[in-house]
Amino acid sequence: MNANDKTEKVLREIHIMLSKAEPYKPEPSRVIINKQQMIDLLAELNKCIYAMQDEYELTEQSRNHAEREFRKKGDQIVWDASRKAEDVYAASVIYTDEALSRVRDIINDTNESLEKLCKNMKDKIAEQEKIVKTNQYELKGQLQDLSDTEKYLKIIDDRNKEIERQKNAGKPVEERTIDNEEKSIYANRQTEIKVNMDYIRKLGLAEGEDLGDGVVGEVKLADDTPDAGLNHSNDKDEAKAAGSKSSVDEDYKAISRKAGNPPVINTKEGKELTDGIHRMWQSITGNKGK
Repeated sequence: MNANDKTEKVLREIHIMLSKAEPYKPEPSRVIINKQQMIDLLAELNKCIYAMQDEYELTEQSRNHAEREFRKKGDQIVWDASRKAEDVYAASVIYTDEALSRVRDIINDTNESLEKLCKNMKDKIAEQEKIVKTNQYELKGQLQDLSDTEKYLKIIDDRNKEIERQKNAGKPVEERTIDNEEKSIYANRQTEIKVNMDYIRKLGLAEGEDLGDGVVGEVKLADDTPDAGLNHSNDKDEAKAAGSKSSVDEDYKAISRKAGNPPVINTKEGKELTDGIHRMWQSITGNKGK
């Protein structure tokens, strides 16, 4: 039985004792009770009161202790939650850092692959450019077999210069580029005319004699050395080329009128040689004989 129940029991006994006590006749509001019994009940009540105080204190202490415990547990829960939140945040940061590192690796690998691809493409383009330039030079070289080589080369060179001017139009001076390799490698070069003098002597014709259709055995070769080309300006080369062409035509007409018909060589070999020289002369002068 706890202190509260004991207190209620003592109070009930006091109430019963007072209700059964004999009234005091002079004053009916008073009663006659047993003194010792009343003292015992009061002592018992006192004990109950102290017991209740002790229980209250214990209850208060317990409550305070419980509050402290709950507060401590709450703080522990908050601290654990904070630690766990920090752990989760740190884990997310570590994961994000690793993911970004992988992204950087992918970017670097992609960059290296693109650089290799661009380098291979540049190498292939440079190789194709060399092939195209080689083919271009070969095409220009084939012009040496034609009669008007210098004229054709000059046309090509003028056209290349015109294209270069169109490319550089509107660009700053420092950005204008001139491809030195595109400059004609055949500049200041004269067409060389070669005549096999052994065949001429075999026909019994001396140097300087008529070879047929006005062809003269003595032929002056052009100087194709670089130094010779450097000693003349472009204007002089063009005038010389035009003058040489007209001079050759006039010489051909004059010699043809003087020589009349070409000599007839009865042998088969001599006839073939004469026809070959005739075709060579037509190729050089551009005249078509009848």
